[in-house]
Amino acid sequence: MGGNPSKSHGLRWTGLGSLLGCLLIPGCSESEPTEIEPDEAIVASTGIVHVDANQQDNIGLKTIPLELQRMPLLLRLTGWLTAPPDAETTVRAPVDGFVAIAEGRRLPTLGESVNPGKALTRLHVFLTPQEIAQLVVAKEDTDIQLEQALVSMRLAEDQLQRLGNARDAVAAVRVDEVRETYQRSKAAVEEVRDKLPYLAEEPYNEQMLVKPVLVTAPRGGKITQVHVAADQFVLAGDALWTVSDWSTLWVRVPVFEADLPRIARREAAQVETAELSVPLQAAPIDAPLATTPGLRTVDLYYALANPDWSLRAGQSVLVGVPTGMEEDVLLIPQSALLYDGQGAIWVYVRVDGHTFRRQRVEVGMRVGMDAVIPRGLQQDDEIVETGAQALYSEEFKGQIATGDDD
Repeated sequence: MGGNPSKSHGLRWTGLGSLLGCLLIPGCSESEPTEIEPDEAIVASTGIVHVDANQQDNIGLKTIPLELQRMPLLLRLTGWLTAPPDAETTVRAPVDGFVAIAEGRRLPTLGESVNPGKALTRLHVFLTPQEIAQLVVAKEDTDIQLEQALVSMRLAEDQLQRLGNARDAVAAVRVDEVRETYQRSKAAVEEVRDKLPYLAEEPYNEQMLVKPVLVTAPRGGKITQVHVAADQFVLAGDALWTVSDWSTLWVRVPVFEADLPRIARREAAQVETAELSVPLQAAPIDAPLATTPGLRTVDLYYALANPDWSLRAGQSVLVGVPTGMEEDVLLIPQSALLYDGQGAIWVYVRVDGHTFRRQRVEVGMRVGMDAVIPRGLQQDDEIVETGAQALYSEEFKGQIATGDDD
């Protein structure tokens, strides 16, 4: 076989040789210590990196000393985003019928933007046999009323014409009565004709339909829920779509009753999410406070601008609720933070000119591009601001497994 055994192989063979020697030599004990196993050696050196001045220059490594900074004291709580009471409207079916699609068009889909008054669909009204019979009777009665009004109007018109051509004197009262009859008949005709578009058309048949009912968007926003499909039968009052305006969301923050006196109610809160690199400001809402039964918590509400809809109703967020007091904190740049696969957060602390120690920290509120460190660091520690990722790679590059040469 070509090549030499690695150091780890050498250590394993050393341990095996010692064991065989103990079997052959009288009085030898198996419990005598041998060389440290490779895994134990790795654990012992974890977190320490030695980098000379040239390497530090090559990776652009920069460090900064830590100092306590004065900041407002915030209560870190979990909040929930919710739509304001007037931000969502459910469009409901005005009548029983079938959801229709106009030729060349489609029904509104999830996430689609709509403007106030936009046509969403047309409902083909469903009629039972009894309703069809009632419509036929109503149509026939309306036709009779129309004919009677037309006859009355023509007779009155003829009488007015004859009275106007008469040579003998006619009492003015008689002319006024005929003119009144004519105007009443004319008004009746107009009233009946207004009813005709809403009644059945002749000739009647078993599939008699009335004019489809147009359904429009009552407000502007986006479709956040779709409750129907094409050709679906719906009853009057069934939900069709939900149109929402999430340009502004409310943040609901449950607070224990005992903490309520500490909170500055008129000051803005800070809101953090995983998607946002910079905290957002949420304005307080002056709403009545009610204690949640069985929990002894009070819900505080804050208004949060969401112009690009990156935040969602129902989403959980971290909220820094102001207390009106201040505290001394350690603030470090977020570029100094390292995240491992286990969810832990680390920074590198300078030990001396060429040595750095990886230190686990706890991260609090984020302030702009910085982060508050409540635990893990001390004042006057010098941490790596730029180049932490390169140090992380340097620390573990000697532990990358290599294959045997044979």
